[in-house]
Amino acid sequence: MDNITFDDLINFFKNNNKLIIKSKSKLKLKLFEKNNSNNFTYFNNIFEHYVDEIEIRQYNKKQMNISLYYLLLFCLDNDFVSYEEDDKDYSINQLKKKIKTDFKTRKINKEVICNRLNSKEVEYIDMYMLSIFFNINIFLFDFELNKINCFFEENELNIYKKNIFISKRENIFRPIIYTNINDKYFKYNSSILEIILYNNQINCYSFNKNEKKFIISNDWDQLLKKYNKFNLDKIIINHKINKDDEPTKYSLNSLNSKKKNELIKLCDELKIKYNKKSKKSELSELIIKSI
Repeated sequence: MDNITFDDLINFFKNNNKLIIKSKSKLKLKLFEKNNSNNFTYFNNIFEHYVDEIEIRQYNKKQMNISLYYLLLFCLDNDFVSYEEDDKDYSINQLKKKIKTDFKTRKINKEVICNRLNSKEVEYIDMYMLSIFFNINIFLFDFELNKINCFFEENELNIYKKNIFISKRENIFRPIIYTNINDKYFKYNSSILEIILYNNQINCYSFNKNEKKFIISNDWDQLLKKYNKFNLDKIIINHKINKDDEPTKYSLNSLNSKKKNELIKLCDELKIKYNKKSKKSELSELIIKSI
């Protein structure tokens, strides 16, 4: 057998740059690259080969862990993935402002909410807070502890909400979605969800000191009363209505899809003052405010 040289090793790793090394928690992927559940060290009995773990951006320029906000917008807003990175950061900041305003009317301690929104790392209370805000169920698959944690507002689980699956590896969070299916959340009739619901591993997060048991609601009156279809536009985008109650011509979504030179031309047409060095997100915001 020929001796292997150092150059041979270098060439091998260059030609296999997408090689994924199985471990209990660590995972290195490129942005939006997929890690199929065949590679999972845990939860294979649940997922088999039917889901992918998606790599997303974990930190912003201020080194704040934005992975939880990023992945929820990735799962709930189909346009989010097409935004430029600065515009994604802008959307996350707008989301945090909306959350802060929304929770002023709720019973949860306002100081706690503000602290969490400004925190650089993600904790379980953040998932609980976002499950309330988006009116969703969050299932967290912990690849370090081999545990499933569930986050939802009510005392009993309403499976008819959107169910978001998230992986956790060393405080890094990624979405888990069906392979080759457009929906990035799991519906009530998902066979995978059914397996999970009857899994004895599930723990429920409780904001209060009282322990919260994992119970699936079968009260149809309550389910129909509380289940509302979530509309992301009402949360992220400020739609303005004119005097005739007609929608405005522009929304943040439509503006973000334009090129910077198109936004500059639009600012000129609307006689809006702007800085030529402004980012796309800043130009969009100027236009929205002027309408």
